[in-house]
Amino acid sequence: MVRCVEAIETILNMIHVTHAAMRILPWAEEELSSLRQLSPQKVRYILSEQINEQRILCKSLLELDFGEFFHVLRDKLWSLVCRYSDAA
Repeated sequence: MVRCVEAIETILNMIHVTHAAMRILPWAEEELSSLRQLSPQKVRYILSEQINEQRILCKSLLELDFGEFFHVLRDKLWSLVCRYSDAA
């Protein structure tokens, strides 16, 4: 909870900048052109959903153990390279 005047003004300024960014962003980025006719609240909601999905995906990928997979893949590729280099 904010009680001093400066903090309230700072929060209001941040809200106004965020609102302006949500209005400008669809025109600044061609990838977001489909969001041009939507309200700033809807744009913010859609962007936050995409960010959350990416965060979940990245977190899931970080938790997976690719170590053994990459070792097996490297060994298989190496055996293929050796087989074809011996045949040539």
